Amino acid sequence: MKIEIWSDVVCPFCYIGKRRLEEAMKQFGQENIQIHFRSYQLDPNAEKGGHSDIHEMLATKYGVPYEEGKRMNDQMAEQAKTVGLDFNFDQVIPTNTEDAHRLSHFANQQGKMYDMMERLMRAYFTEGKDVGDHQVLVDLAEEVV
Repeated sequence: MKIEIWSDVVCPFCYIGKRRLEEAMKQFGQENIQIHFRSYQLDPNAEKGGHSDIHEMLATKYGVPYEEGKRMNDQMAEQAKTVGLDFNFDQVIPTNTEDAHRLSHFANQQGKMYDMMERLMRAYFTEGKDVGDHQVLVDLAEEVV
């Protein structure tokens, strides 16, 4: 079976969904399952190096007060905990993900796309790394590929 996942490395629902898929694969066996990530950018116009506050970005996007944006992110972090993920939204650095996707496709040529996507998502959501920064991407690639 081949599973194609349209995902962005900065999509919290995608990372949570990845964990849920992994759990389902454990429960039902994972023989002959091929997973391939397809690139999708939540915000293809996002800038690199802008380093805005993720809570403010969400509040602006939905036209709500800052506190509501933070509350939405806090709820997402709680949901992430249910699948064993630790989201640190206060450290998240919003950025353009085009180069991160390019890296994932390079990793695919090495048979490491799944591992690279995991590493990119963990770097962004848990470690507060700027996945739009080329040096960060080089460092992550060296870990995986």
